[in-house]
Amino acid sequence: MLQWQERFCIGVESIDKAHQELFRIINKLHSIMGIENSNRKWTAVEALKYVRNYTLKHFDDEEAYMRSIGFKGYEAHKAIHTNMREKVIPHLEAHLAREDYSVQSIGLFLTVFEKWLTQHIVGHDRDIMQKAVSNVEEQATGEKAEEKKSVTEQPVRAPGKTKSSAASPAASRGRNRIFWLLVPLLLVGAVYGAVELKNRIDRMDRLTGLKASIQEREAALAKLEAAIRTEQAVLAELKAETWGLRFTTFPDGAKGIILPEGMACECRGKVEGGEYGNSEGIILKRP
Repeated sequence: MLQWQERFCIGVESIDKAHQELFRIINKLHSIMGIENSNRKWTAVEALKYVRNYTLKHFDDEEAYMRSIGFKGYEAHKAIHTNMREKVIPHLEAHLAREDYSVQSIGLFLTVFEKWLTQHIVGHDRDIMQKAVSNVEEQATGEKAEEKKSVTEQPVRAPGKTKSSAASPAASRGRNRIFWLLVPLLLVGAVYGAVELKNRIDRMDRLTGLKASIQEREAALAKLEAAIRTEQAVLAELKAETWGLRFTTFPDGAKGIILPEGMACECRGKVEGGEYGNSEGIILKRP
């Protein structure tokens, strides 16, 4: 569960409220994960859809604010939004769909989204407020700075300080911004790689299961073919023992036997002895 803390406030009311709303939605999803009923999937789908739409709207609003204050880091900041908008969120949504919105897939979504959101607020969104404050200070001291610039022909440097030492804090801030820019990208890349590895393992498992199923079906087919051959052999033997005689019904309704081609009925008489003693039979003449 995410807990809103003072360190997440950047000082711009509209942006802070949007961040707080995202925290609330994420915590709502955490509670949904514990629900086990027929409505859990539908609720999760709708909540995740709201997260996506609200996040994209927040990106648009935040970018509009940065343009309004002339934020110098606008392009870099927007690139982070674009990566989240066009790559990370669609990839997580595809994973959710493949997993049929299982508890595990929702948990992965929340883990990635929480880490990205908190690090983005602390590492990047604070720069927006710093720019806003800087603009106010520059406006308030603009005239004084212009007057000082006209009077002073050359910059006065403190004894023992060089140009490189004065620029050191700016260079350090630049390195820090680059670091915080890379952190979420590296995190997203690591998560993306982990998800892709899991997908490959799942595909390999499904392929192995499919191969096993094919082998089982091939074995069953071989048994069926063997059974057919056995039945065919029995039928051939039966035909040999009965000379290929077949029963039929004549047009007048009388029952009879169809003789194989070339075989004729020679005569009829009584059967003597044996199982069918005193029964009447016919004598066939074989070709």
